[in-house]
Amino acid sequence: NLLSWSNIMALFEWEERFSVGVADFDEQHKKLIGYINNLYDGIRAGGGGSHINETFNALFDYTETHFGNEELLMKKYEYKQFELHKKEHEHLLNKVIELKKKQENGNLSYGIELLQFLKFWLSTHILDMDKQYSAFFKEKNL
Repeated sequence: NLLSWSNIMALFEWEERFSVGVADFDEQHKKLIGYINNLYDGIRAGGGGSHINETFNALFDYTETHFGNEELLMKKYEYKQFELHKKEHEHLLNKVIELKKKQENGNLSYGIELLQFLKFWLSTHILDMDKQYSAFFKEKNL
């Protein structure tokens, strides 16, 4: 069941409802959205594989950095949901690697699936998992 570009997301835009109340994390989430949009633009435009791979690698690296930043603060302040949050991060990274390998094998529909997954996962992760730490970190004056 191939997906068409008409089914693909519009540009993923930051909305205030995504704010987790930690300025650094909000900025990092905005940057992740920017990477997703760049990847979308590259795939939609039929850009060269090297451009798409570079954009994807930058997105993946930045995602790992962001997750590391969140996990570091969670550990430092003994956030009770740390293990659950870390497992959610690991799940995303594994799923993205799986989809990326399929896309690299030349199946464009997996590039579209990857983008849809990233948008869905990031928005639901922020609105669900990350919002849970908002009050916790606010108490810590972060």
